[in-house]
Amino acid sequence: MRKPLSLAVVSVFVSLSLIQLAHADAHCDKAALNSAFGFAGMGSIPMPTNGTVRYDAVSHVGVATYDGNGNVTASARVQFEGKTSPFTFVGTYDVSANCTGIATFKDKNDVVQLVWQFVIVHGGDELETMVLRPPTSTRPMYSLTFTQKKR
Repeated sequence: MRKPLSLAVVSVFVSLSLIQLAHADAHCDKAALNSAFGFAGMGSIPMPTNGTVRYDAVSHVGVATYDGNGNVTASARVQFEGKTSPFTFVGTYDVSANCTGIATFKDKNDVVQLVWQFVIVHGGDELETMVLRPPTSTRPMYSLTFTQKKR
C-alpha cells in the first residue's frame, strides 16, 4: 500500500515549479512590483478551543498596492466567524533575484501581525501568495493561499 504524499512534499514541489516559471518571466527586484494587485482567497484559521484546535473558514477579497520601493498597503474585506470586516494593513516587502518575496505587516507597536510569502509569475502580472503565521504567534499554522493579479 502506497503512502499518500505529505502536504509538505506537495508544497515544496509547487513552490519549485512556480520559482522555475518566475525565472522564465521577469527580472525580479522591489521595483518589479510597482502596481496595485487584486486578490481573493479562502482558507482556514486555527482556533484553539478547550485544549484542542478547530479550523474555521475564512475568506477575503481586496487590493494590495506595492510602491516599487519596498512599501505595501493592503485593503481587504475579511469574512470570518460569520462577520465581514474591513481591514487595512501597511507594511514592507522585499523581492529576491529568484522572484520570491515576502511582505511583512506590523501593528502600531511594531509587532508583526501578518506575513505573506510570494513568488512573482507571468511577467510580473501575478503573485502566487501564501499567508504565514507571524513569528511570535503560538497559534498553529494558517492555511491561506491566494493569487494577486495586476489591476
